[in-house]
Amino acid sequence: LSPVGGFIEGKEAPFESARREVMEELGLGSPQTLHQMFIAGSLDMEHMKLAKPYSFEEMIRSMSGQHAFSLMPKMTRDVDEYNLAVGNAPEDDPNWIFLGKYRTAANRGGGFIYTYLLKNAVQILPLGGTTEFIPSGDDEAQEVRFLNAEEIQERIQDFQEIKWSATLALSLLYLK
Repeated sequence: LSPVGGFIEGKEAPFESARREVMEELGLGSPQTLHQMFIAGSLDMEHMKLAKPYSFEEMIRSMSGQHAFSLMPKMTRDVDEYNLAVGNAPEDDPNWIFLGKYRTAANRGGGFIYTYLLKNAVQILPLGGTTEFIPSGDDEAQEVRFLNAEEIQERIQDFQEIKWSATLALSLLYLK
């Protein structure tokens, strides 16, 4: 078992990486992300000369949801005094919680893990959040499992990496 995870691409802010990975792997996001996608997609659709008004569903049918996601404004990557990315969540989206930045595999030259919790996730891509959703951007075979907080607590030792166990434990603590 593992939560959603991935790598920061280029000069991407850690939050943007988390938001992108959740979209790619689960088709989910926050209500604010959905709203931003709708606005970005609507602005892009102005160039397509489609009849207004149109719904989110019409936007998704007319263009890729991932395309609308790519058009959204992005958080800039801030760095600390060591030129390392600073982890944070946007102030205008209370559904994303930054749980912390932690060193991984420090004795082997490892990097950092930036941990986030997304509360109140909503579907932002067709079939997102269902077992029928087909993830993109990841070649690993994945099986979506839905666990409640009690089931996560019971199975936390099943997670193969301490970083995932710690992230889930922090999430559970935050939700209490």
